[in-house]
Amino acid sequence: MIFSAMKHGSRHEIPADLRARLETARLELLALFRALDRMDLSPAEIPQHLIRQLFQLDADYAEARYGHSTNPPAVSMLKPCCATRWLP
Repeated sequence: MIFSAMKHGSRHEIPADLRARLETARLELLALFRALDRMDLSPAEIPQHLIRQLFQLDADYAEARYGHSTNPPAVSMLKPCCATRWLP
């Protein structure tokens, strides 16, 4: 069913500036990581669950950029998600 919807087009269009927006978001996240690193905080001073969320957000941005830069027929919509989140 998903594939038939993709085949005939979707109601949602991918924004033309998506790649630039993703790159900007990743650069801002990198600046945040660098600022945290310069603060020289101990792990006890940084909520580790929040750091993990930031790393996951960075990975999501990277996957989205990769998916956007690859030809749609060559990309499996399930592989990036499965490859990064549900490894045994």
